[in-house]
Amino acid sequence: MDRSPSLRTLLVAGSFAVVFLVTVAVSVSTVTAVVAHVEASATLSAQAESISPAEEQSELAVAVRVDNPTDAPLTVSSAWVQVYRNGSAVASDAGAGFDEFTVPPGESRTVRLSATIEAEDPERVREAARDGDLVAKGRFEARVVERSLQLSIEGGADA
Repeated sequence: MDRSPSLRTLLVAGSFAVVFLVTVAVSVSTVTAVVAHVEASATLSAQAESISPAEEQSELAVAVRVDNPTDAPLTVSSAWVQVYRNGSAVASDAGAGFDEFTVPPGESRTVRLSATIEAEDPERVREAARDGDLVAKGRFEARVVERSLQLSIEGGADA
């Protein structure tokens, strides 16, 4: 009597093997995404390195360094920044004209944001920028491995 497996048995066993391998691959992908998101939430940073007068008299230039120590690319899609002097808002920008950018894994990138001076005396604000008396606060909307997150922006005289 020949006890070799039938074609039907081989197909069923092969189907289970394929389903098992696909399940493992999807699980590994999901775990990788979750780990990258948790890692990103804990380690990504955005630091305002400088606030200076811009060429346009009614604007300030805010240089922000974004650090990405994760193993996945970080894509920043929008920004919002507000500049303060002595606790009062003197300039802001809602990201108008902002171009999306990506920070590769393990790297940093510095971007320039423009903030429109809203104070009554723009020259006094520009002078405070030259003297290093301003503070920037804001946020970036970003993605790491298809996960959305927000990065806080802080830096300046009191940060």
